[in-house]
Amino acid sequence: MKASTAKARRTALAESLRADIVSGTLPPGAALPGLRQLGARFGLSRSTAQSALGPLITEGLLQARPREGVFVKSLPRQSTPDCFAVVFPERPEHEPAKAHADSVRRGFERRISQLGAVTRPIKLGPQPPAEEVPDLAGAFLFVTGMSPLDWLPLRDNPVVRYGYPSEDAEAPRTIDWVHFDDLDGGRQATQHLIQRGYSRVTFMGAHLLEAPGTQEWSRERQAGWQSALTRSFPDARLLSYHPTAAERSVGGGTLPVARHIATRLVAEREYFDAVVGADDVYIHAVTQELTAAGVPESQWPALVGFEGLPETASYVVTSIVPPWEHLGETAADLLWARHAGHMRGPGIERLVGMDLVARLNSRSRATDNPRAEEIIG
Repeated sequence: MKASTAKARRTALAESLRADIVSGTLPPGAALPGLRQLGARFGLSRSTAQSALGPLITEGLLQARPREGVFVKSLPRQSTPDCFAVVFPERPEHEPAKAHADSVRRGFERRISQLGAVTRPIKLGPQPPAEEVPDLAGAFLFVTGMSPLDWLPLRDNPVVRYGYPSEDAEAPRTIDWVHFDDLDGGRQATQHLIQRGYSRVTFMGAHLLEAPGTQEWSRERQAGWQSALTRSFPDARLLSYHPTAAERSVGGGTLPVARHIATRLVAEREYFDAVVGADDVYIHAVTQELTAAGVPESQWPALVGFEGLPETASYVVTSIVPPWEHLGETAADLLWARHAGHMRGPGIERLVGMDLVARLNSRSRATDNPRAEEIIG
């Protein structure tokens, strides 16, 4: 069984049990069927079925009793439900939160509701909200570059932040972090191309090589590209394109910067047969430059990007798509585990896997570049 298929079936088992618990089909105190029987329902091994129960136990929906089995846990209902906040930015310069805040909010609110609590979405503008914010049992900060912890009435309640772990001024408060598995995303994109016959895969990054610690999502995706490429082709030349400091200083947003890099990349397209872009904005820039250069689409390199944005969600671009609603659900699970006392200790980092959506450019490579011998070695 492929790993991705097993992962999807494991998730389906967990979601099916969660739905039965929330709906009352599995009432408090009910014993779950045996692991072998649960696994058979979704084509999973006993051990894989057991791993699917872990998140539900962490959330407090299930309770494992040694030598007895796994049971639906009775959750106390309060006259005033706990309130959890999801905080997202109002200002357009906070990306990617602006584009995906609604999807994240839906996933967060759905999971918190399933757990018997309520939510309060807070849109974060230049100033804290004028209205009084109720006492919160915890908050998910889907923001970058700023922290509202100085005005959110959180006391010692749990906090989950979006992004890579960093040093926070709010320490020693325990903060958990959630973000996408960008390293695996880079691997997925590259392996997808290699499986279809592409051996000279280049990477188009969004980060400055000389500025470590910035745009870690792009660095991780490049690391995944490098890992997959060198594993299949140990002697491969690791050709990549990055913005220069001068290009990054160009105004007008991300696309103008990406167009500068794409101009260099398209001029040297004979050195590679496929491109993994840091995100779809960069891949969109490549398609624009290829079109402007008059390159027939049949001669385009294979293209894989991230996000599945409308500009690139065409038949020519394969996408690694982050499940934003699942990110919100994962943040809710972390908050609940802390709030209910199922998880203690220092903050942790939780990674959310991404999905590959293959499109027509995934066809197997038909011809070899005549200059291939100059690229490998």
